[in-house]
Amino acid sequence: MDASTLSASPVDASQPQDPVVDRELLGIYLDDHHAGSVGGLELAKRAASNNPHGALGGFLAELIGDLQNDQAALRQLMDELGVRWKTPKAAVSWLSEKAARLKPNGRVAGYSPLSRVVDLEGLIAGSRARASLFRTLASVLSADQRETYTLEQRAERAIVHVEALDHFRTAASAEAFLEG
Repeated sequence: MDASTLSASPVDASQPQDPVVDRELLGIYLDDHHAGSVGGLELAKRAASNNPHGALGGFLAELIGDLQNDQAALRQLMDELGVRWKTPKAAVSWLSEKAARLKPNGRVAGYSPLSRVVDLEGLIAGSRARASLFRTLASVLSADQRETYTLEQRAERAIVHVEALDHFRTAASAEAFLEG
């Protein structure tokens, strides 16, 4: 077996074998998603600070907790697999989220209705990526790892987030773009 592959358990012909994955490619994939999780969490915090009240504010506060939980699980899984998360990628993601705040939003200063739409669209994209991450991991990791990290449940929760965020995006779009 190549040093860049790993199997979660020793081979036993009487038991179904766990998949053997390419450790190098999986490591890159996980590190990319970890970096995305850093930027996504920062975006959620910014959106929550600019929308602290009402249903959207409550949802965003809950979303932040779920994102922190998913990020912690991803880091734990990476540690278990011996995959180091690289600070430069995470730092670039964090910095990119900060730089995105500088783009025009129809106001000289501050948050605008357009900002809300763009933030929600970014959170939708990130939640879709999280769902894909957890579904991909569920398809390539061992049964024990799938259960330990509740990968299918995390994927389903991310889809629920997409649906809720899309509801808020629809309302925010009407507020931003419709006159009257």
